[in-house]
Amino acid sequence: MKPLLAVQLLSTALSVVLASNEGVRTSAAGNHGIFQRAIVPTSESSTSSSHSSSSTSLPTPPQAPKKPDAAKDVDLGDVGQAKKCSVEGSAVCSSDAPNRYWACNKGKWASMKCDGKNVCAQTDDSTVVCHDPKGPVVQKPQESVPCKTNKSTMCNSADSSSFYVCLKNVWALETCLNGSTCHIVDGAAVCMKPKSPTEPGKEPEEPKEPKEPKEPEEPKEPCSTPNESKCDASNRSNFFVCTKNTWTKMECDGENVCMFRNGKTSCVDKTTADAPVQPCTKEKETRCASDNKDIFQICQDKYWTNSTCSSGNVCGMKQGSALCHDPKQPIIDVPDQPCVENSPNRCVPGDNRLYQICYDKLWNNNTCTDDKVCIMIKKAAACVDKDVALSISPTNTLREPEVFVPNDNRADSVRNMYSWGVGGLLCVVGMAFGFVF
Repeated sequence: MKPLLAVQLLSTALSVVLASNEGVRTSAAGNHGIFQRAIVPTSESSTSSSHSSSSTSLPTPPQAPKKPDAAKDVDLGDVGQAKKCSVEGSAVCSSDAPNRYWACNKGKWASMKCDGKNVCAQTDDSTVVCHDPKGPVVQKPQESVPCKTNKSTMCNSADSSSFYVCLKNVWALETCLNGSTCHIVDGAAVCMKPKSPTEPGKEPEEPKEPKEPKEPEEPKEPCSTPNESKCDASNRSNFFVCTKNTWTKMECDGENVCMFRNGKTSCVDKTTADAPVQPCTKEKETRCASDNKDIFQICQDKYWTNSTCSSGNVCGMKQGSALCHDPKQPIIDVPDQPCVENSPNRCVPGDNRLYQICYDKLWNNNTCTDDKVCIMIKKAAACVDKDVALSISPTNTLREPEVFVPNDNRADSVRNMYSWGVGGLLCVVGMAFGFVF
């Protein structure tokens, strides 16, 4: 009996040993690396064996891990019973695929996948980040450490491939690129390639402060008709012009405001813009305003537009046209000033604020607005600021007064008659001398 009992006990002991070894081999043969061996539940004996081996231990993750922002959940279907985890929010990269990782969610490990072509990178024992495989790994956010001298630098003692820059009195962690490492040169941190000393006489470049993001520009409204214009509904001083298929904002000069009439925009004084809209039919026709003797009106773009006579003058009608004249002088005595169509406008001699428009072969007066003066530019009258007028023509900015000679047919007849009389007398004298000689 005793030999038989001994054999049975020996057989039982061998079975236990073989079973224990089989459990260890099964645990070590997993294809998930250290992470899977840490999360696969085993028997108490195999667990104790795993703790006795240093190759199967995991570092303890921090108590406040941060969940990666660039990840999204992936439905893997029924993959069996989920493994339990203890630190909520901790994560580790998966050894199965470069774009997958495991995240602790509600006490269980969940398989996750990075967006697009991003891959997983382990930033510490319990934090991962999904990043572009062609770019550097984004570092884990660091605690704000104050600094005194902005733009000062120092190498990271924990990682030679990174350095710190003092930005806005806080140390910011930066990463060296292209495999370079941080070195202190003349008191400043410089990223250099391995075994590549600084060139003699060349100062290291100072790390540049990152530019603040620019405020996004307001999206421009598209348009289709080049040079088309319209007034700005939110600001009367502005208008829009269609350039390169987009509306471009422009601004009226001085205190003028935008006015839209008959399909066109123009910058006019506020009095004209606020005046009641009165249509007209004959372009460039003139008339005096019924409620103000100092105002005369011109038909432009099928609407009456206000203009003001020069100081001391009033508007009067003569031969169907509005004229600004001295009120002490009757309108009938105001001489007519004829014009021809090849000179459509001109500055008024003697008054730099007035200009004239040729209408019905007579000059009609107009007034420059906002204290502007009239000058001739390329044979055309233009109202400009006084400073601009001086810069264009400093020696002869304004036209000198000219003596006006009215077109009097009787005077022409007298001159012609006098010329013919003198000519006839000379002929008679010549003939008389011819007969004598």
